[in-house]
Amino acid sequence: MKEILSLENKTVKFANSLKEKKYRDSHKVFLAEGFKIILEALKAGLSLRELFIYDPENNEAQLDELKSFINDDFEDIFNVNEKVLKKISTTDSPQSFVAIFHKKENVSEIEFSELNLYCDRIQDPGNLGSMIRTALAANCKTIFCENCVDIYNPKLLRASAGTVFHAEIITTSIQKLKKLSSDKNIIFVATNPRAKLNYTEFKSETNQNCVLMMGNEGHGLSGQAFAAADVQVRIPINSQVESLNVLAASTLLLFEMQKKLCTT
Repeated sequence: MKEILSLENKTVKFANSLKEKKYRDSHKVFLAEGFKIILEALKAGLSLRELFIYDPENNEAQLDELKSFINDDFEDIFNVNEKVLKKISTTDSPQSFVAIFHKKENVSEIEFSELNLYCDRIQDPGNLGSMIRTALAANCKTIFCENCVDIYNPKLLRASAGTVFHAEIITTSIQKLKKLSSDKNIIFVATNPRAKLNYTEFKSETNQNCVLMMGNEGHGLSGQAFAAADVQVRIPINSQVESLNVLAASTLLLFEMQKKLCTT
């Protein structure tokens, strides 16, 4: 195991630069922090570039588990001190493991699953990360994003608890999705607090796949997204509450859609 003790080390400087999206994009790599998130990335088959560990003696069991998913000839494992760990971490209380991974390759051909999630301009990384985690829990593995926060944002990775690596996340437009779905049995369901149809009253056809459409935290779905919807549904709530946040609404609707698709 190699050792890095200086903040001036070029590998440390490179890792620190990945806190910014422009460097993640230009180098096609990202930071993963914490044993759990790194383990999930390895389980998902992502390619590891560097692994940093603080206090390896007290983290030997976890390091051995990570190594079980790493090729034996992989050499870029670095023992770092506390100041280096804090330099490359994005949290105030860094965990003992930080890694640099190569990004997943972009999907060349879009395919729809039984239940899909379309996210329109979701900007809070905590929201989108938690939505991805919820979607996976509801057996929704295909997630379409249009003008959303970077899925490799460190806060998003933490909010998703590593589930982001197991989902099929595709950056695309609603126009392209509608065009690709034109000859398929797919219904696009938009959320609208002013819709006439209660979400519990929504019914899909037999063998019909569904795209649940969720919009921006402050503005909801765009006009183009609403125009692409086949049906709009609302969640009835107490009149003293203006609306649910996007995470709460998507959680309720994803599990409701899963239940309906399983019974049609």
